[in-house]
Amino acid sequence: MQTILKFLGSGRFAAILIIFSAIYFMVATAVESSYGPKVAHQLLYKSFIIGVLGTLTAFSLLISVIQRMPFRKKLSGFYLLHLGILVILFGCFITYYLGIDGFITLIPATPNGEVLLPQHPVVEGEATVVDKVSLPFQLELKRFIIEVEAGADGTVTPKEFTSELREPQEVKIFMNHPFKYAGFTFYQSSYFPLAPPEHAQEHHQEYASVLNVNYDPGRFFKYGGSFLLILGMLLHYFMNYKKTRY
Repeated sequence: MQTILKFLGSGRFAAILIIFSAIYFMVATAVESSYGPKVAHQLLYKSFIIGVLGTLTAFSLLISVIQRMPFRKKLSGFYLLHLGILVILFGCFITYYLGIDGFITLIPATPNGEVLLPQHPVVEGEATVVDKVSLPFQLELKRFIIEVEAGADGTVTPKEFTSELREPQEVKIFMNHPFKYAGFTFYQSSYFPLAPPEHAQEHHQEYASVLNVNYDPGRFFKYGGSFLLILGMLLHYFMNYKKTRY
C-alpha cells in the first residue's frame, strides 16, 4: 500500500496524467473540429473521464504534499504551487457542475429568460430535445440594429450587428462588447429574420437576436488558484535555485 501511495504522489505518475490529458484533449479538439462542439461536449468534454482525470490529479497532489510533511520552510513555494493547482481544480469542478453555457433568443418587445443548453440534450420518449434553464431575471430586446456594407459588385453584406436591450437595463451588446449582469455574461452571437424577405416590408424587416450566455461560478477560484500557482513558482525559485548561484 505504501508503495502504491508513493507512486501516486510521484512525478512519474504526474507525467503520465499530463501526457494522457494532452492526448485526450487533442482528440477532443479534433472531434470538435470535425463534428462540431455539440458532439465533442457529449462524447468527451462532459464524459466521466474528465472527472476521473481531475480526481486523480487532485489525489496525486494531496499525496505529494503529505509525503513532504512536516512543513519545511524551503518547500513553501512547492506547497503554495500545489495549493494553487488544487484551488484551480476546485473551480473547474464548480464550473463543470454548476456553470451555464448556452443561448438565448430575443424577439423585440418580448421578454425572455430561458437559456437553451445545446450541449445537454434530453431524451423524451423517442425524441431528443434541448435542455434549458431559467435565468433569475428576464431580458427584453428593444431593437436589433444591422449596419451593412455595400460591395463593389453591388452586393450588401452585414458589417456589424447590435442588440439594444430594454431590460434588465438599457445597454447595447455587439461583437467584442459583452454585457455582464448578476454574474452572467451575454455575448452577441447571431441573428435571423422574423419573416421571409418576400413578406417583409422594405426597410422594415425585424430580426431576432441570439446571445451566447455564460455563467461561471468557479471563475473566482480559478483566478485565485492561478495567482497562488504563479506566486508559488516564484517563491520556489527565489528560495531554492537562487541560493545555488551564491
